[in-house]
Amino acid sequence: MIIQSIMIPKEAVHTVTTKDTIAIALDIMEDHNQRCIPILDPSSTLYRGNIYKYHIYRHLVQGGSLDEPVTTLLKNATKFVKNTDAFFKLFFTLGDLPYISVLNDKHHFLGIIRHTDMYELLSQSWKMTESSYALTISVPDNVTGLDKILKIIYKFTTITGLITLDREEFTLRKRIMVMFPPNFTKQQLQKLTDKLTAKSFDVLEVEDLTHGI
Repeated sequence: MIIQSIMIPKEAVHTVTTKDTIAIALDIMEDHNQRCIPILDPSSTLYRGNIYKYHIYRHLVQGGSLDEPVTTLLKNATKFVKNTDAFFKLFFTLGDLPYISVLNDKHHFLGIIRHTDMYELLSQSWKMTESSYALTISVPDNVTGLDKILKIIYKFTTITGLITLDREEFTLRKRIMVMFPPNFTKQQLQKLTDKLTAKSFDVLEVEDLTHGI
């Protein structure tokens, strides 16, 4: 399962319990340069939520005390995924959080998946680090448009990755981004783009990935 493969296990995660004070949470975050950490129950088994460094400092500015329990500033109590959830549940639940907690069916805390881990997973699946160039191509609305584009591409090379993009507010066009293998040269790329243009397919962007992103 994807969640299990990229999860940082509980033993490697800095946490606090509901019995701890805000001061203890702040010390942990300062010592380990973290924006937030999970809050668990007194037995360090059940997930309760997160506490953020930002909220601690705002709490202090407003006259709050570091001696208060971490539950005073508890956030994200309902923000978690199960270890059996599918990729898209993980993707949309994570959103802009720095990490998402992973629980089992008994609500036991198993670990976290960081935003950076999700980014790395997507980067690997798109083969961005193993590609030479990427083309963004406008796709006609008819059902054969994508098939025709791929037939042209396969006359020149194979592909390492493909992403489909729906219409957006500004372009109002469907698009695909196609990545090519490391041995695909700039000269071959030019011939391919010329061929696509000749067949009335708009090449919207060419990205050189040979030196990284």
